[in-house]
Amino acid sequence: MLIVFRLTGQFRMVSPWGYILLVLYLAAAGLYYLFFFDYKEREAQIARAVLIVLLTLHLGLIVIHSLATDRPPLASRAEALSVTAWCLGAMYLAVEVLSRRAEFGGFVMSLAAALQFLSLLHRIPAKVPPALDNPGFVMHAWMNIMAYSGFFLSFLFSILYLVMRSELKAHNPGWLSRRLPSMQTLDIMSAHSTTVGFVLLTAGLIAGAFWAKSQWGYFFKADPKLLASVAVWLIYGAYMLVRAFRVGSYRLLAFLSVFGFCAIIFSFVLVHGLGQSVHRF
Repeated sequence: MLIVFRLTGQFRMVSPWGYILLVLYLAAAGLYYLFFFDYKEREAQIARAVLIVLLTLHLGLIVIHSLATDRPPLASRAEALSVTAWCLGAMYLAVEVLSRRAEFGGFVMSLAAALQFLSLLHRIPAKVPPALDNPGFVMHAWMNIMAYSGFFLSFLFSILYLVMRSELKAHNPGWLSRRLPSMQTLDIMSAHSTTVGFVLLTAGLIAGAFWAKSQWGYFFKADPKLLASVAVWLIYGAYMLVRAFRVGSYRLLAFLSVFGFCAIIFSFVLVHGLGQSVHRF
């Protein structure tokens, strides 16, 4: 997180903390990869300890940032990317503790490190979007970020599921498959991550609708990002229905998870590619 302090009525950026966080995310990724290759429990314990320290530090910096600027850290891509890195790490830690599986840490921390690196490439604007003064919008943004973190985990588990399924179907299990838990475990972890993400996205869309009502007098506006978010919600809604009524295979569920996350990526490209969106700031 890039810490911002108010000095003489203006903003001044202090960036070393952002680089420190980047180094720590890379260190965590490296330690988790070391465990993935060596499969020694001691290495997983060290990686988890580093991750806990990292997330605690990052959260502290987010809080300091918010207190120093009198607003949530969501005014720019720099802030949003760094917050997303933290949310992804925190959600992964919860999954690791609950499942007692640390094989996925390297993959997740690599993305978190990439997000933190990208946050360093953007500057925090002096002009803050007025939407950040509205609690409904802030809740909407936080819920969506956490939802997307859950969907990434589901995407990762689904990709690994499809890889393992392909190798086992060919009767040629590769080295990756021998390092991963069972296909059933991957499917369950994907299902739990998707469920959490879907609930959070639903709550985020509802909060966004009430914010829109307070801003424009109606709950829905034909905004590109909103339309894309609704499409994402429908895809994951289909996932939830297929799983609830057991009308499709586990392979179909994995493909729906992958397709849903690709739709999320498309929604971000859409917003930043089009100039007109209330979500573009």
